[in-house]
Amino acid sequence: MSFPKVIVVSTGTELTAGRSQDTNSSWIANELFGMGFTVSKFVVLPDDPVVILEELRTLTELSMRETSILLVMTGGLGPTEDDYTLEAVCRLKGVATEESPVARQRIETFYKLRGRNFQEAMQTAIRQVSVPKGSIILNNSVGIAPGFITSLAENVHLGCMPGVPGEMTEMFREEFAPWILKTYSSRELYSGFRFIWWMSESQFQKEFISKEKAIADGKAIWGVAAKRGYIRASFQSDSRALVDDLLRKLDTFYGTKSTPDIFEELPRMLLEKKSR
Repeated sequence: MSFPKVIVVSTGTELTAGRSQDTNSSWIANELFGMGFTVSKFVVLPDDPVVILEELRTLTELSMRETSILLVMTGGLGPTEDDYTLEAVCRLKGVATEESPVARQRIETFYKLRGRNFQEAMQTAIRQVSVPKGSIILNNSVGIAPGFITSLAENVHLGCMPGVPGEMTEMFREEFAPWILKTYSSRELYSGFRFIWWMSESQFQKEFISKEKAIADGKAIWGVAAKRGYIRASFQSDSRALVDDLLRKLDTFYGTKSTPDIFEELPRMLLEKKSR
């Protein structure tokens, strides 16, 4: 087993148009971190079969330079005409679709309970319960459309799940996460953070991050969330000692401006600033 390069892909024109927020990617990244994996990047694509196909082809070609790649994709598995994930994957692999027996049974039951004739919606139903032939099926315990895991190249696996958050989260925990842990080797990961008051992201990067060799060497990952009046600086690494050392350095460098808890320190910081 190897440690994979993980890329999370979300599809939906509502995302690329700015009408909805991509909450799935951040949720997946957080779950993967807890499992011992880090995400290298997020990719957001519109509901365009050509764009989806080309992006999957490009990501697959990374296998020529990477040891192992895991693509985690959400969206585009529903019954409507703008759901293109299944079509794009089948075209890329050159395979036909096959039905998920579990999903087929669920949708037949769904129509019967609502007094609808299953045959009337057969074409749409088949699309919604289908996966690429030869895939590992990820059952959907909340909705209808199944997810699937398929190989795009020797070192590239793609896992596709519905974009509906309630369906995706259950499928990930019940079906996808166990497969990931069986297929890839994970590692113990650690994280830590500080709130730094009256600080900008650019200033923090210039006076602290740029001088840290561990970060430059890729031994630790850093991130910043900028808010009004402060930033939240975080570090991640497979070395607890390294994360602790970065936090100690940060506390020493910024003194009382660096705090571990926003709620405990905010009143004191505001009073000190007011008294100056």
